[in-house]
Amino acid sequence: MAQTGFTPLSLYYSATATNVPLAANLVAGELAINTADGKLFYKDSSNAVQVIGTKGGVGSSSTTQVLYNSSGLVVGSANMTFNGTVLTSSFAGPVAATTLSASSTVSGTGFSTYLASPPAIGGTAAAAGAFTTLSASSTVSGTGFSTYLASPPAIGGTAAAAGSFTTLSTSSTVTLSGGTANGVAYLNGSKVLTTGSALTFDGTTVNLNAGAANFKVGAAGDTSYHYFRNMDNAGTSFYLGIDNSAGSFFNAGAYGRSIYSEGNYPINFVVNSVERMRLDSSGNLGLGVTPSAWVAGSRVLDFAFPFVGMDTNGAGVFGFNAYNSASGVWRYKSTDEANRFSANTDGTFSWYVAPSGTAGNPITFTQAMTLDASGNLTVASGNIILGTSGKGIDFSATPGTGTSELLADYEEGTWTTTISDTANFTGTPTLSSGKYTKVGRLVTIEGKFAGTVTVANLTSYFKFTLPFSRSATSDGGAGFVFTSSNFQSGGIYNVLADTTTTYLVYAPPALLPSGANTFFFSYSYFA
Repeated sequence: MAQTGFTPLSLYYSATATNVPLAANLVAGELAINTADGKLFYKDSSNAVQVIGTKGGVGSSSTTQVLYNSSGLVVGSANMTFNGTVLTSSFAGPVAATTLSASSTVSGTGFSTYLASPPAIGGTAAAAGAFTTLSASSTVSGTGFSTYLASPPAIGGTAAAAGSFTTLSTSSTVTLSGGTANGVAYLNGSKVLTTGSALTFDGTTVNLNAGAANFKVGAAGDTSYHYFRNMDNAGTSFYLGIDNSAGSFFNAGAYGRSIYSEGNYPINFVVNSVERMRLDSSGNLGLGVTPSAWVAGSRVLDFAFPFVGMDTNGAGVFGFNAYNSASGVWRYKSTDEANRFSANTDGTFSWYVAPSGTAGNPITFTQAMTLDASGNLTVASGNIILGTSGKGIDFSATPGTGTSELLADYEEGTWTTTISDTANFTGTPTLSSGKYTKVGRLVTIEGKFAGTVTVANLTSYFKFTLPFSRSATSDGGAGFVFTSSNFQSGGIYNVLADTTTTYLVYAPPALLPSGANTFFFSYSYFA
């Protein structure tokens, strides 16, 4: 304080902490003081307020030492120097911080070596050593860092620090020098991060190269069943797998091998972008075609037009150009004829035919043939046609003493004949209405001849040709003839070695009147 009788000298001041005088409040050379902060201010020649002193004082320092606050004194650091170009630190003690943040690259052989002889600030070349690059755009933290920084091993050491990393963030690519290219990383049985070629991912495609190894997918530790879920879409899944011991997962029986599809969706088999087979939700299988809309309960293998399977009654069926759309309703697949065969549950077999109809329209089948459980064959319409000569109906099941029990031929028709070697006829007789029936070897002919008798009551005859030759000259035949005028009977005889002809004969006492007459006849022989 001032002496008695003197006026005290006081500087421009503020007792409010952090207050700084304005340049407008100071004149050149004038001082100002903040008594709360202990700071002394002045205005420089550029009209800017500057601090020229603070409370605490200045400690000792030497050239290039970096100054720092030591208990209120400004002192030089013995561990950090700066010569205007290079910042050097010999500090090797612990760091108590728990967070390391970086927005650019830190490089070096170790922190102590790095800080003892660092590259130029701002350099891009990494220093030599084991610790080459650490890049981060945000905070790296964790109990591992706090433990490491509290008591770090020697820089460049190989022993891992205790603790765990909780966060590692990077802003650029991390490159590993070991491992398998594209190999998916996993923890092995020793909890070591490992890669291999069995499971790879190239950024686009996942490849499972299991080779001969078993590939099992399921809940951890569950050995009751294994399945591969190929797709899960629209709330339904597709499985390929082995059922459990109870057969309860796929309903396929104990350990049943199964292809399993959830929901009412078909299973398609596609080769080279072309569908080759389809199993629809009703259980019908289309081979090269989508199965027709068969009635529920049918089980059918469907081709483009043919089909084979089981109907709703349990009968085995197969056929062409037809499908059973509802109970008792069959429809055309395409515009064409249709047929079907049914092996019925009562032991009978049925054959059905239908004429050509329009695709999608109902079919009216005709039951053409039935074989009942007793072995009786009924042909409702049409004929039994034997396509090979010499084949027929074999009756050998009821054997006799004959040389053959095969009925191999039946024929009927008309024939024309040639008449020759006439006696007591004026002109040549003519045949009209000549018919024959051949059953097996037996031939029967019938008809009528018209002729004019020259002289009454004389032997009369003529020769005519047969529709089928006799089997041998020793085979005879028998016939009957009578006239329309007086019903006089005569005979037809085989009297020649010629197997192609026979004779119609009238001889006494069978007498004929002269004049025109009609001769009715019937004759049988073996061909």
